[in-house]
Amino acid sequence: MEIITDILIVGGGPSGLLAAKEGCFNNNKVVLLDKDNTDTHNEYITKTSLRQIGIKEDDSWIVNQTNGFILEAMDEKLVLDNTTTVQPEEAYIIDKNKFIKALRDDIKENVEIIDTEAKTITHIKDKVVVEAENSTGKYTITTKILIIASGYHDNLIKQVGMDYKNMDTQHILQYELENTHLKTNNIIYSFNEIENNALISILPGKNNTASISITMKDDANITEILDSYIKSNNELRDSNIICKTSHILPSNGIIPKRVADNIILCGNSAGFVNPLTMKGLSGALESGTYAGVVAAKHVVFDEYKKDDLKQYVMYTDMLINENYERYMETREFIETLTLIEVYGILSKLSFVDMYECDIDSLIRTMIDESSKANIHLKNLYN
Repeated sequence: MEIITDILIVGGGPSGLLAAKEGCFNNNKVVLLDKDNTDTHNEYITKTSLRQIGIKEDDSWIVNQTNGFILEAMDEKLVLDNTTTVQPEEAYIIDKNKFIKALRDDIKENVEIIDTEAKTITHIKDKVVVEAENSTGKYTITTKILIIASGYHDNLIKQVGMDYKNMDTQHILQYELENTHLKTNNIIYSFNEIENNALISILPGKNNTASISITMKDDANITEILDSYIKSNNELRDSNIICKTSHILPSNGIIPKRVADNIILCGNSAGFVNPLTMKGLSGALESGTYAGVVAAKHVVFDEYKKDDLKQYVMYTDMLINENYERYMETREFIETLTLIEVYGILSKLSFVDMYECDIDSLIRTMIDESSKANIHLKNLYN
């Protein structure tokens, strides 16, 4: 089957779906290829982020609403929520699969969605041709602008020569738990395995459920470390694992080369994963939005060259990448700390008045209370 379109998007995750939504403006024809739109793990997103990209809250995908978060190291727990003097940044814990389904339903009247896998990409004159295939047959799709939002490891990125040459990655293992005894709906960050270069986070759900994930550079003993943490935690030791997922995400920031002639990379494909928390939802939604906006505009003006599409790079540099660069250096700093040093910092923070509880304010305070932080790192948050 042959298809001609204005904008073709490969990848049906949050980034690709937002790109499709924005690309439809000016009556552009948009086609989206999605080989697998399931994503079983939960994630969180702030109300501010949802508001900025124009997504309304929906009970169908909201699992829980957080009051703030808890940082733990050894027997020290720092609670930062609306029961303290802190005003936290409100956030939702969401069922990512249901969230993706809602986004997909929202655009299906205006976007042609084909459940198929893209195989090859070639340039022919001033257009891009993508060959795709599924169980029903083969597709040849000619497009003015191609947006790739299918993951950093996708072979398509290598085909167009836009992959990271020296990619750093983090391994993420996540369990969905039932029968927990958590007494909070705060997001929990545990530093207890920091000397294994591992950070653990817990997202409390409804009805005694929770999502727990561990992030490590090396996955050699990742399962053993997470299992051991659960067994040592009084609120989790009786829980049952109802689902396991594992994936690898880029951790060294956004790919500098994220536009080429007729092509834009967004989401994980371009490294839009927070280097500090290793959460990719906000970056996926924001980068997808900007990719769709830029593509829609340049289709109208018949501008498809790399220099034409650099507006996308400008938007993402200004609105996302500056924070990511700081977060990357902050993570590198945190990984130099011992568990005792983290414990000492949290102990000091228990006596510090914080009037805001967004992630930047917290990091700034942690750095100020650490004798190990260098001047350059402190200046990044001033």
